[in-house]
Amino acid sequence: MVFLLIPVVGAEVRINEIMYDPSGTDDQHEWVELYNDGAAANLSGWKLHESNVNHGMSLAQGSGIIESNGYWIIADDAAAFLLDYPSFNSTLFDSSFDLRNAEGEPLALKDTNGTVVHNVTYDVSLGGDGDGNSLQFIDGVWYASAPTPGTENEPDSAPPDQPDVPDEENGLSISVILESPLYIGFSYTKLFRIENLDHVSGQTYRINATVYYNISGVKEDAFDVIDLNSFKTANTGIFTPATAGNFTVCGKIISSTIENDPETDNTACGTVEVINPFTIPCNISIRVTSEKLIYEQGETIQFDNNLDNESFPFVIEYWVEDLFGTIFKKKVNTTNTDAKSYTPKIDEKDRVLLIKNRLYPFCNDASLEDNTAEKLVIVKNSQGTAAAALSAAAQDSSLKIEKLLDVGSDGKVKFGDAFRVNLNIYKGNTAKSAIAVWLEDPDGNKVGKESKANANTKYTEYDISVPIYLPPNCDEKLEEGRYTIKAEGLDEEDKEKIDVEGLTKTLCVQKGEKTETTQLAASEAKTAVSSVPAEQKVVEVPVMQPGLVYESTTQKAKNLVPAFLMVLTTLLSIVLLWRK
Repeated sequence: MVFLLIPVVGAEVRINEIMYDPSGTDDQHEWVELYNDGAAANLSGWKLHESNVNHGMSLAQGSGIIESNGYWIIADDAAAFLLDYPSFNSTLFDSSFDLRNAEGEPLALKDTNGTVVHNVTYDVSLGGDGDGNSLQFIDGVWYASAPTPGTENEPDSAPPDQPDVPDEENGLSISVILESPLYIGFSYTKLFRIENLDHVSGQTYRINATVYYNISGVKEDAFDVIDLNSFKTANTGIFTPATAGNFTVCGKIISSTIENDPETDNTACGTVEVINPFTIPCNISIRVTSEKLIYEQGETIQFDNNLDNESFPFVIEYWVEDLFGTIFKKKVNTTNTDAKSYTPKIDEKDRVLLIKNRLYPFCNDASLEDNTAEKLVIVKNSQGTAAAALSAAAQDSSLKIEKLLDVGSDGKVKFGDAFRVNLNIYKGNTAKSAIAVWLEDPDGNKVGKESKANANTKYTEYDISVPIYLPPNCDEKLEEGRYTIKAEGLDEEDKEKIDVEGLTKTLCVQKGEKTETTQLAASEAKTAVSSVPAEQKVVEVPVMQPGLVYESTTQKAKNLVPAFLMVLTTLLSIVLLWRK
């Protein structure tokens, strides 16, 4: 399968290079390069269309004008891209997408009117599949080669002037690609890889074949391969294990429309392990996040269902409803965490909607209370007929832990560390303003001190970071493990899991050094100063940092000392006078 390049007539900006499956993790390291072989053009407001979603692009470096013979990079994560390619100095845009490592993934570039300027459909058979290479458009042909972001594409080896003549005696080969572990009750449809060993890039083949396969005597079946070009993995058999154990999977090419020698590569076997996931303990939580709080009528809402552990199979049910339970987007089941989208349509001037989800993990989940989540969004319609103000029922507050800051790349912290909890808060029609954040150990006991903040202004969104300080644990009374961060306030609550392992030994003093209390206080003071948020995002009410106050429990205790001493002195005086 070759790339399908379908540019719009007159379009001069095209997709030029695709890093869809970098070595290691794909997350935050995928990118797409654009090239302009025409006059300078302003690409502000253009979209990258992928997985049926129009992904917006925000400028991270350079300008919105792409010059003639200029290059642009659209990165899934601009910061991660610059770490991967520190010498890159061209225009860089930050976006949010997830390029699929699959056969026939379509990508499209759209202008401000939504018109497709250029699109491609890439195929993993051309390479770049986890080997560190990108796919590059060179002289009208796509090649896998070492990535060249922001510069001219260069093949690792020069493309041949004439295609090679296929060796008719190579024929087809079969190999088992099913990998352990498999899970009881799941259906697997990619069992084998059927490959045309004579395939030459740029040539088209239409090979038909029949493959017989056997799975440990529990299943025997066959499938047909139609119009094979390079290779095929999809729909190469089906296996739905009903019991746990080890199974041998064997396949054999029993007929084909081409010469198929030697016979040694016409048969393949492999062993896989099947397990019952519901016997494995786990604790998985889910969140739902969106880019912003307020959307206009017809504007696409992009949201993500986020899991803290994707090592087990799962099903996520998600939908959209209003505050009265009326369904606006019907319930949908998904088995991935790819970005989802919904375009609202309302009749009134505004409406509050809830994006909701429910997680069904295929493991023995120890806690089901964190298997549901919701995100509040507001949709405005300037053409609506209802009152402009939100109804009283639409003024509920929300409190969500968005992410953790100052933690390690593995998401873990040590005893004695300080980190920040980023909160997204919406204060609706409530008189309450206090928000508290603290840490609990695996047994539910509070660890360390609470951090507090106040949200005083109604109908306002706050985006703040609250510091959390872990005790040094020099006496090792606290155990390592999975701790829980809890946030409460405005009659709302949320929680997040974090792994605590090891301790910061520099905080555990020896004889003759500063006392642990002194070191603790110094570290806490440093944390309190460095963790005050740089800015607060306010929606509709333009008040920056109104009444937002942090006050630790230690400071509260210090404030009460003078009053306590006065009361104690008074009581002692009364006792002495009475005795006299």
